[in-house]
Amino acid sequence: MRFFDGFKSILPEYCIWAGVAGVLTLSLVYGARMKRPEFSNIHAYFRRPLAALEKSSLRDRFLRRIKWGLGAPYRVLVSSREARAVVRRRDRVSLLRQLLESWWVVARYEFEPRDYYQYRLYDPRNWARRGQYITQRQNLRLLRGVLGPSPLFWDKRDFSRDCEAQGLPAIPLLAEWRDGRLVSFVEDWPDEFYSKPALGYHGFGVRAWKKGSEVRSELERFIVDHGGGEGAVIQPRVLNHPDLSGLSNGSLCTLRITGCRMPDGEIEFLLPTFRMPVGDSPVDNFGQGNLVAPVDVKTGRLGMGRRRDEEGVIWSVESHPDTGQSVVGARVPFFEEALALCRRAHQAFPDPPMLGWDVALSEEGPLLVEGNYLFGSEAPQIAHDSPLGEPRYITCMSSLLERAG
Repeated sequence: MRFFDGFKSILPEYCIWAGVAGVLTLSLVYGARMKRPEFSNIHAYFRRPLAALEKSSLRDRFLRRIKWGLGAPYRVLVSSREARAVVRRRDRVSLLRQLLESWWVVARYEFEPRDYYQYRLYDPRNWARRGQYITQRQNLRLLRGVLGPSPLFWDKRDFSRDCEAQGLPAIPLLAEWRDGRLVSFVEDWPDEFYSKPALGYHGFGVRAWKKGSEVRSELERFIVDHGGGEGAVIQPRVLNHPDLSGLSNGSLCTLRITGCRMPDGEIEFLLPTFRMPVGDSPVDNFGQGNLVAPVDVKTGRLGMGRRRDEEGVIWSVESHPDTGQSVVGARVPFFEEALALCRRAHQAFPDPPMLGWDVALSEEGPLLVEGNYLFGSEAPQIAHDSPLGEPRYITCMSSLLERAG
């Protein structure tokens, strides 16, 4: 009874809020249909061709927008409470402004509340470009729509062999877990190596190992306990280039270079990002609490580092937290060679036309680590403090939608 009594006390306010949200949602739905889509709102620009590709009816799209808009107030109010408090103290942005702006991007662009904070949309410069930011869910929906269930590079066990067949330098395989057993390709393993789930993503399930008398039996137990049914790969530890020693905790740093094939056949690179592991992390994935920084395509130098805390707030980081070395201005070795390697890889694997390449930078030169056809959109936009929805991305994605349609 106490619950219902409490609900009755807030019912008038909630009804008013829901009514206002309903009216504004209807205006958003019809406004989006009446106004001609422009590049300033890429979500409206891609909505109709993607809906046609997914064969969704006008009724389904209308109900989806209504449902999303009416649910926006609840998602905004219950989500990102800690983030709101941090931004209010640090950036002096009022709670009212945060709530209103969060609701607007959730209802208008189908963002999640956390996207308002991780893309720093409370910054006036980013707010002015809010319609060009792409959430992870929206990017994956677009990629799945235009590329389909592509098997390319989905299994890490095949990636090294595919690269070897094309003459592309990549981290080799020591062994693989297939059909419930460990199949080794070399007799003598190095002193240090890594195990990775064959179908893993975001760095989950990766573990570093050191050579020992019982290591293989322990390795097999670990693989079985961590999704061994899907397989695993064993690869040697690759050391960073000496120039990168101060930008890592000892684990491997990588470049994420997203390449797209333009309609004229040229390969363009979007928001190249450098990823740095921190603390005791064996991987450098941004989603694991690590550090990212933008790379200047012309100079190969890093900009301001960025890191996301547990509340989802983005912090600027000038120096690596473990070593104290400055991130800003640091030069990435073999950067031009890494771009050239990704261009070769893109030409060797022309389909799909848009791929995210992970590149390690060893003392001997760049090495391909992975190719991702469902690449993440969060880390590059956060690192560059800039939206992915720029003209090159739009041109490439538009051509893919036309081809898929």
